[in-house]
Amino acid sequence: MLAPTYAAQKSSATKEATSLEANFNVPPTDSRPRTWWHWINENVTEDGITKDLEAMKRIGLKGAQITNIYQGGPPEAQGEDVILSPAWIKAVEHAAKECKRLGLTLGASSAAGCSGSGGPWITPELSMQEVVWRHKFVKGPVNAKVALPQPQINDGFYRDIAVLAFPTLPGEAVPVASLRPEITSDIPGVDWSAAIDGNDETFVTLPKPKNPKESSYVVFKFPEPVSVGSLSLQIEENSKTRTVKLLTSEDGVSWAHSGTIHRWRSEFVPDREELIEGVPAKTARFVKLEFLPAAPAVPMNLYELNFQSSRLNQIHSKAARVRAQPEISNHSKQVISEAQQIPLDKIIDLTDRLLPNGELDCQLPEGDWTILRFGHTTNGNEVKPASDRSKGLEVDKMDAEAMEYHFKEGMLGKMCEFLGPLTGKVFIDVNIDSWEAGCQTWTRKFLENFSQRRGYDGRKWLITLTGRIVGNIDLTERFLWDYRRTIGDLIAENFYGKMREMLNKEGIKLEAEAPGTGTPCQVDQIQCLGKIDIPQGEFWIGGAAEPTHGWKGGNDNTKEPAVAAHVYGKNIVSCEAFTSFGHHDGWTQFPYQLKPVGDRQFCNGMNEVVFH
Repeated sequence: MLAPTYAAQKSSATKEATSLEANFNVPPTDSRPRTWWHWINENVTEDGITKDLEAMKRIGLKGAQITNIYQGGPPEAQGEDVILSPAWIKAVEHAAKECKRLGLTLGASSAAGCSGSGGPWITPELSMQEVVWRHKFVKGPVNAKVALPQPQINDGFYRDIAVLAFPTLPGEAVPVASLRPEITSDIPGVDWSAAIDGNDETFVTLPKPKNPKESSYVVFKFPEPVSVGSLSLQIEENSKTRTVKLLTSEDGVSWAHSGTIHRWRSEFVPDREELIEGVPAKTARFVKLEFLPAAPAVPMNLYELNFQSSRLNQIHSKAARVRAQPEISNHSKQVISEAQQIPLDKIIDLTDRLLPNGELDCQLPEGDWTILRFGHTTNGNEVKPASDRSKGLEVDKMDAEAMEYHFKEGMLGKMCEFLGPLTGKVFIDVNIDSWEAGCQTWTRKFLENFSQRRGYDGRKWLITLTGRIVGNIDLTERFLWDYRRTIGDLIAENFYGKMREMLNKEGIKLEAEAPGTGTPCQVDQIQCLGKIDIPQGEFWIGGAAEPTHGWKGGNDNTKEPAVAAHVYGKNIVSCEAFTSFGHHDGWTQFPYQLKPVGDRQFCNGMNEVVFH
């Protein structure tokens, strides 16, 4: 009775092995790789499109994704195939028809360039938003109209969020100048008085350093020890990176490092900002600020500096203004005195008393008060790399209605329309590359979404975004966690989830590096990858250090989409594959060298290759 069963099992195993070997030698279409297909400098031809696709078919690819990339060069290298122009539409239609003829699939990136979602059709109101604020100190009682300073306005767009008043924290309204410091600095010709006079409408300009690799400093020597609990710099500087160190001393000789402000942003518009970092509370007779070189090296307008009140450390990360760091969820170990904490019941909501002209119909009791005016404006981030004719603002990633507008009025919706019956048959996938859009900290319905998701009103807690402590440090950390969690939920649902929903209605699948390597924004990566059809990672060829930033490549994040695929039941784990800098390859690396790089990613969970 056992022999026939064994024979049948052996026969079945033999057939499976034969089938596996046959499919390995001649892979079925579904198992073949795809490739990004760069349409460079808006300069393609129908003949070139046909030759490209025929070559892809000949070497065994199953499909291509149109990626409109700008690479610069002389005028003669530029074409007229600008996204949504008649020439571009004609080229895409030709590509789709040729893909159908050749049995290939057609895909597209989600916008001009390889990274982002947006374009010229996105207005500042529909773009990624950031929280901005300004403050004013007043002495009560007040029963009059008070002019509030205007927070930053980018690209002509601004909306108010809230106006909140609270008892002024000790030291916060005390100008550094009133402490009678002696000032020394290695920056020649600078009068520091405008930066320490308590007037944040005046400023001192720190010139562009002669040597962009050397730091500069200013030292304040006080007659008596002063309180040090933070570093707050109100500046305007057109740089991507800025680092400032705070040091203290009792004798002006031996210095102790108290804290460091570090700001990094990939894209930005020239604006005014407050850089903040909390430090362990202490007193000191000497306070030193060390300005490390900015990148690029540019002048800085310094409106005001102070260090006397307490603020939360790592506030820029914890308020989602810079990319997430592994330690972001660790509660601060700072010891904050009760005097430096703002009781929730002492916060007065004056939002309804703000007049259209920016004046506040102010009613406050006796005492010293700080009024914070919060608003939001576009963060100015644009899709890239794209030409001047194709670039535009990134769409608001937390607003489902903005995403619908982006789809219907932008590149993807129009492609679905003019490709007609080929949509969902030949045009079947859209790619969102790794996140290079910077951080988004607000959307027009944020407070409404926050209260629905977190179960309480977050308006008074907005004060914590400035680094100030509301309630106590534990409650402050809890709100900031809820704030980041809400941002992450909205991006997952209203960006990745909404994009997938709209594409699926057209018969198109969404693949995305959501959000990509290095935790480039404040989201839950696994949650985001679960919102799309094909979770995707990326891996790079390694090589010599890139000259400007010293990056060697060789990184990958394949495990993230592989985990998400298991958690959410996805069958395909895709990878943007073998990405490299030009100086890493240059036709110097060949398949024998590259195969182990790919094999490692198969071991990490990848089962589909998309060449880049």
